Amino acid sequence: MTDSQIAATQLKILVVDDDAFFRQLLNRILTAVGYLVMEARSVADAISALEQAPDLAIINYRMPGNDGASFIKELREKNYKFPIVFCSGSGIDQKTFASMRNVYQVDLIVQKPIQAEMFVHQIEQLLCARQNQQQEHSVAPIQEPILNEYNQTLDKFLLQDQRPCQSEEAAARAAAEEAARAIRETEQAIVELSCMYLFELPNELDQMTIEIQEAAIQKNTDALRQATSRAHQIKGTAGSLGFETLSKIGAALEKRLIALGQEELNGADYIWGEIFSSLTQARVWIKEKVEELDPGKSIETTVTALPLTASTVVESINLDQNSNSQSQDRLLPPRVLIVASDRELISSLINILEEERLMVTSLTSSMEAFSVLDDFQPELILLQATMPSVSGFDICRMIRCNSRWQTIPILILADIDSCTVESRQKVFEVGASDFVLTPLAPLELKAKLIYYLPMMPIQHQSMTV
Repeated sequence: MTDSQIAATQLKILVVDDDAFFRQLLNRILTAVGYLVMEARSVADAISALEQAPDLAIINYRMPGNDGASFIKELREKNYKFPIVFCSGSGIDQKTFASMRNVYQVDLIVQKPIQAEMFVHQIEQLLCARQNQQQEHSVAPIQEPILNEYNQTLDKFLLQDQRPCQSEEAAARAAAEEAARAIRETEQAIVELSCMYLFELPNELDQMTIEIQEAAIQKNTDALRQATSRAHQIKGTAGSLGFETLSKIGAALEKRLIALGQEELNGADYIWGEIFSSLTQARVWIKEKVEELDPGKSIETTVTALPLTASTVVESINLDQNSNSQSQDRLLPPRVLIVASDRELISSLINILEEERLMVTSLTSSMEAFSVLDDFQPELILLQATMPSVSGFDICRMIRCNSRWQTIPILILADIDSCTVESRQKVFEVGASDFVLTPLAPLELKAKLIYYLPMMPIQHQSMTV
């Protein structure tokens, strides 16, 4: 039986993975070659899908509630004999590998990221072998024909027309055309899914950022585990879609989050910095990649050209609301957000800013900045360069990765004793607009306020010039 014949029978493949995009990837590439794909995001869902009698199962290792290895063990103990592909985003030790292959009869062990064409070929080989094996067991023994007067002679049989040969050639051509069609559909499916993934991933990174903030501020270990799981998924899915750089960033994030989980959450400040740096790298890479898809257009323009998902609809509504509220807010005093760990510095800044009749909000924790930005919508941000856990430079990088906040002027508050040529250069490398030296010189700060806040009350501008 050929691969195309197998596909034509609509064999059913069960995909068990908690990563929705990886399930969609497997669904699309396997559907393109003729399989019927059933998706399950958890072991509980997979158990329900067993009623549909899958011909093969692809099972992920790490999943919430129950891991894939335990589920495979349960399947074999209940005498399910269909081929099983064990899919893992992490390396497995030799003992586990031997147990999967020899004890639980796993037919194939694959490590993410996968290579789509090779993966489909491996699946076809497994199903082809299974079908051939089933046929061997079901075919009755061949008996010698009984010759009688009604039988054709051997010579007459051999002189029959050669239409079977022609039909074989036609079948070969049809098979080749079918294979070419499947390849085209597979490639197209990967391209479409890759675009969807790029536009949805910023939402995933936003969720990861929130979880990391909860881990840092509230010492929430559950949030840390969830963020680690998201990084693990990015590593496997991005690589499977051909985004090797993004996959490496996901791997670095996972490694650092795991390391953080093994440390005290209060310590290891350098790891927090590296984590936020990796998040920034991911956002910058996504932004550049999206703009490559449609050069000359911003990421927002490109997103709105795609079919709207729930998340993009919500984002569009928020953008419209922000634009309306900004026009109304012009009647109010300009808003300034201060993020600094030095309380004396915050007090000095507030005195100067309120004297200029500016609306001020201050934070002593850099991790809280992102939860305030959307609500407060500052028109100027002041970031202290050196802070515990996450520096002002890292916060600035992250702010600049969000399109809604890219035009907000950001001033870095740098200590005069440690403000070197290199640190001044770094101010602009991270996307800040300027720097202000501390201890503060009120006239210098007021001059920069006038420059970066053109909506300041006119009488105060004239007073401070």
